[in-house]
Amino acid sequence: MLRRIGKYIFPVAGLLLLFFPGQGDALDGRLDIWNSHQNGRAGAGSYNTFSRRETYVLNQPFTLLQEIMVSTRLRWVREFSGSETNGLSQEWDNHTLQPSYSMSYRTRRLNLGLKGDWFEKESSGATALAPLSTRSQHGGWFNARSDRGTRLNINWTQTLSKREGEIGGDKETREKSGFLDAEQSLGTIGQIQYKFSALSSDVVDRQVQRTDYSHGFDLGADKRFADNRIDLSVRARTQYFIQKAETGGSVENTVLLQPFSGHALLDDTPEIHDPLEGDLISVPELFDRDRESPTSINIGDSAPVVREFGGDYRNIQYDFGDQEELSSAILFVDERLLHPELFQWRLFVTDDPEGRIWTELETDRFSIGYNEWSNVHQGWAIDFNDTVSARYFKLVDVKFGPTVPDLFITELEVYTLDVNEIEKTEERSRNDKLDASVSLTPIPILNFRYQTTLRQRVFYEMDGRDLDAVTQGFHSRLKLGGLILTGMVQTYRLTREAQSSTNVEDYEAAIARGSTTRFTTKLSWNHSVDHSTHQDKTTNYVTLALSWQATPRLQIKQRFSHGRREDFILDVESVSNAIATSISTRPLSSLSLDFNRTDRWVNTEAGAGFQRFDNTNLTLNWAPLPLISFSSTWLYQVRKTTEWSARHSVAWSPLSGGSVEIRINGNGFQDSRTDATQWGGGVSTKWRMRPRLLLEGGIETQRYEVSGERVRAPISTNMRVSWSF
Repeated sequence: MLRRIGKYIFPVAGLLLLFFPGQGDALDGRLDIWNSHQNGRAGAGSYNTFSRRETYVLNQPFTLLQEIMVSTRLRWVREFSGSETNGLSQEWDNHTLQPSYSMSYRTRRLNLGLKGDWFEKESSGATALAPLSTRSQHGGWFNARSDRGTRLNINWTQTLSKREGEIGGDKETREKSGFLDAEQSLGTIGQIQYKFSALSSDVVDRQVQRTDYSHGFDLGADKRFADNRIDLSVRARTQYFIQKAETGGSVENTVLLQPFSGHALLDDTPEIHDPLEGDLISVPELFDRDRESPTSINIGDSAPVVREFGGDYRNIQYDFGDQEELSSAILFVDERLLHPELFQWRLFVTDDPEGRIWTELETDRFSIGYNEWSNVHQGWAIDFNDTVSARYFKLVDVKFGPTVPDLFITELEVYTLDVNEIEKTEERSRNDKLDASVSLTPIPILNFRYQTTLRQRVFYEMDGRDLDAVTQGFHSRLKLGGLILTGMVQTYRLTREAQSSTNVEDYEAAIARGSTTRFTTKLSWNHSVDHSTHQDKTTNYVTLALSWQATPRLQIKQRFSHGRREDFILDVESVSNAIATSISTRPLSSLSLDFNRTDRWVNTEAGAGFQRFDNTNLTLNWAPLPLISFSSTWLYQVRKTTEWSARHSVAWSPLSGGSVEIRINGNGFQDSRTDATQWGGGVSTKWRMRPRLLLEGGIETQRYEVSGERVRAPISTNMRVSWSF
């Protein structure tokens, strides 16, 4: 170990000190030792994990000239971990050595530099990783900007990775990646942007070579005319994507699918996405070909709890616009996991044009496993035993226990087989999108707005997969005293080879009153006609929404809806009535209460939106004293069956503001869906012994009952020592 350290770090540092004596900044470092022992429930059984991580870091920065900075870094990590989950035991030990360097030249408008690192990891024990893994990585960057709104960013990386002693033979991978981002301001009108990315990988031992190129242009413009009475806005985007693959006939060739959209949702009933539930959150970073940068989707323990553990039941879904043949997928995350066995993934697909009613794939139709690729990327690889055909694809995570505080999704890649070629594949595609709107305000109380979105996806090698989407909408708004009248007509059509997969028309009219008072009302009517694939239905809704700010600390909202749907294919007519009530109050500065109740009754079930739906949620937060806090959440819902859960927690910090901090906590949880009850508590402490020396520790115990049977009541502990100098 010391021989390797001297070989890669000490010569560099010695040369810098020799030629630039006295220019080196103070040597700094960090020692971090973390130890954890976790016990808990995993389904009807239990899990037992232990982890010990030792991290040693040395940094030596140098200032060669006023604009030139050089930094060398040495990092050594030892990870000793093990687990026992439902009778399955495994244990492993990893040693990682990682020296690195960087050199940068920085001025007010210019920043360029070189960087590199060398990585060696030795693994032993029951693990799927190779006993010896090495990686060398080098790259650089160039950033420039001008006072005239010109900006240019370039970065590139080259990586060589080897894995020796792995089951199936040694592996070697070479990767190259490059990104270019250029932007030019057009003054008060807008801006134009060009993006280029390239990713090349060569798996030498399997004779698999893949290369991806992407060219993208983005033009945005906004201009006002006629004393700001006319507002014209245009944004045009196009992306040209090329992917090439050569396998030498050793494996089947695959083609990366480009989704039409990617979304995320917190939902513990993933089989149905009801309109009364939360809206989907658009996450275009899921398919931007950047495996390094994290998206907004956090599946770590610090993320909000949906059912049992933080970060669980994240619904990550793709819409391909029409049916695609799915053969495999990879979900990348930004951090390595010591206990991936505490994650389980459920897979769903649907051809429903609305993306609301889903079908879960049986576990015998796919295989999924955690992987680490080339010592650079990590995540879950999914292989479908038989090709799955679907328009929508969704992943939902279920967690059995605590993992890491933050774990962000970086990319989701879905592939299809190239049935035409075995040894060599070349796929070219183009995505175009135009967003345009024009707004007219002839008089201050009247406004008209027209907006349209045109999308086109063209495939050059694969026939029958081109997609065209057109969205058009006309909106009007008239304000008469305290009344506001609005109207909307919108159409959305998505076609493939002249065949419509989505064809929806929406009409809406509304009148609102009292927008400047404490009491507001809104009455609206919505008419929808759906002639999408395998759809032929009309839907009508009448809704009355009320909002009352009774006092500065009390707000009450209610929503009454009457809906009617006619499904001509199923020959079903359904009527629904829904009431939603929301009360938010803070009777005391230390006490807040949020109550939400939604009920919907239907005479005949006819799809999402016309099914039985009851949902009650009550959240209480109370801090009776400055150092004591209490929170409680109750959930009661009716879908096909009645379900309820309750979660409570209390915390007390008897010491605060000093060098020693202590926190005492208790918690309880009940869930009828799993017939589970949990209660427990613990103590955690932080002791800053010196300004740069921190000691943290905690102990926790939990008791579980599942289906009337008590699972053992173990003790979980964690300890951490951090010293920087």
